[in-house]
Parts: sequence; structure tokens; C-alpha cells
Amino acid sequence: MSRAWILLKAIFFLSLGMGWYISLKGISSLTITIPLALVLVGIAAIAYGLSRKEEKVKVDVK
Repeated sequence: MSRAWILLKAIFFLSLGMGWYISLKGISSLTITIPLALVLVGIAAIAYGLSRKEEKVKVDVK
């Protein structure tokens, strides 16, 4: 399993847990959870891109 996939799953469950916690606290969950999820997805996309770059470097070395 690649590092990016593990990071993506961790971010998904983190955002899911934070949304659940925020909704329990009574704050409007959509106004906070959607932007937070977009930021976390952006971080995951960057991490995925970096891991793809690492794989290309490994292939070039061979």
C-alpha cells in the first residue's frame, strides 16, 4: 500500500470524525465540514502527486 493511499484514508477518516464531532457540538456542520474537507482533499492530492513523483524517480534510476 502506498504512502499516499494511507494518507488519503487517514485524512478521510479524520474529516469524517471531525464532522461528526462538530455536529454533536451543535455547530452548523456543513459550514465548517465542507471547506475543511476540501482543504484535506487538497493536501491528499498534493501528497499523492509527490508519491507519484517518487515512483517516477525510482523508475528512472533503474
